[in-house]
Amino acid sequence: MSVKSYEKRNKFTLSLLNQAKKQCGINIIDVNHYLLNTKNNTFYANIKNKPLFVDNNHLNIYGANLLSHGFDNIWNSKS
Repeated sequence: MSVKSYEKRNKFTLSLLNQAKKQCGINIIDVNHYLLNTKNNTFYANIKNKPLFVDNNHLNIYGANLLSHGFDNIWNSKS
Protein backbone atom coordinates (compact mmCIF):
# COMPACT_ATOMS: atom_id res chain seq x y z
CA MET A 1 0.00 0.00 0.00
CA SER A 2 1.32 3.43 -0.85
CA VAL A 3 1.69 6.10 1.82
CA LYS A 4 -0.88 8.21 -0.02
CA SER A 5 -3.41 5.35 0.05
CA TYR A 6 -2.65 4.67 3.72
CA GLU A 7 -3.18 8.31 4.66
CA LYS A 8 -6.41 8.53 2.65
CA ARG A 9 -7.74 5.28 4.10
CA ASN A 10 -6.87 6.28 7.67
CA LYS A 11 -7.51 10.03 7.49
CA PHE A 12 -10.22 10.03 10.17
CA THR A 13 -8.32 7.78 12.58
CA LEU A 14 -5.07 9.68 12.13
CA SER A 15 -6.85 12.98 12.83
CA LEU A 16 -8.33 11.52 16.05
CA LEU A 17 -4.92 10.28 17.15
CA ASN A 18 -3.32 13.66 16.47
CA GLN A 19 -6.10 15.39 18.39
CA ALA A 20 -5.59 13.03 21.35
CA LYS A 21 -1.85 13.70 21.21
CA LYS A 22 -2.45 17.46 21.42
CA GLN A 23 -5.17 17.31 24.07
CA CYS A 24 -4.00 14.41 26.21
CA GLY A 25 -0.29 14.09 25.50
CA ILE A 26 -0.45 10.49 24.28
CA ASN A 27 2.52 8.95 22.53
CA ILE A 28 2.01 7.76 18.97
CA ILE A 29 4.27 5.15 17.44
CA ASP A 30 5.07 6.09 13.87
CA VAL A 31 4.55 2.89 11.87
CA ASN A 32 6.41 4.47 8.94
CA HIS A 33 9.66 4.05 10.82
CA TYR A 34 9.15 0.28 11.04
CA LEU A 35 7.02 -0.70 8.05
CA LEU A 36 7.79 1.78 5.25
CA ASN A 37 9.86 0.78 2.24
CA THR A 38 11.54 4.10 1.49
CA LYS A 39 12.75 2.92 -1.92
CA ASN A 40 9.24 3.00 -3.38
CA ASN A 41 7.27 4.80 -0.63
CA THR A 42 5.01 1.82 0.11
CA PHE A 43 4.41 -0.21 3.22
CA TYR A 44 5.89 -3.68 3.46
CA ALA A 45 3.44 -6.58 3.34
CA ASN A 46 6.28 -8.98 4.08
CA ILE A 47 9.98 -8.86 4.87
CA LYS A 48 12.32 -11.66 3.79
CA ASN A 49 9.28 -13.68 2.67
CA LYS A 50 7.69 -13.43 6.13
CA PRO A 51 4.22 -11.87 6.02
CA LEU A 52 3.60 -9.02 8.47
CA PHE A 53 -0.20 -9.12 8.51
CA VAL A 54 -2.91 -11.72 9.15
CA ASP A 55 -5.35 -9.70 7.02
CA ASN A 56 -5.59 -6.20 5.51
CA ASN A 57 -5.57 -4.45 8.89
CA HIS A 58 -3.98 -6.59 11.59
CA LEU A 59 -0.33 -7.38 12.20
CA ASN A 60 0.69 -10.94 12.90
CA ILE A 61 3.22 -11.77 15.61
CA TYR A 62 6.16 -11.05 13.29
CA GLY A 63 4.77 -7.62 12.32
CA ALA A 64 3.86 -6.84 15.92
CA ASN A 65 7.37 -7.72 17.00
CA LEU A 66 8.78 -5.18 14.52
CA LEU A 67 6.57 -2.46 15.99
CA SER A 68 7.22 -3.51 19.58
CA HIS A 69 10.53 -1.66 19.51
CA GLY A 70 8.55 1.57 19.17
CA PHE A 71 7.44 1.09 22.77
CA ASP A 72 11.01 1.07 24.09
CA ASN A 73 11.28 4.86 24.28
CA ILE A 74 7.83 5.12 25.83
CA TRP A 75 8.54 2.57 28.59
CA ASN A 76 12.02 3.93 29.23
CA SER A 77 10.81 7.54 29.56
CA LYS A 78 8.18 6.59 32.17
CA SER A 79 10.65 5.06 34.63
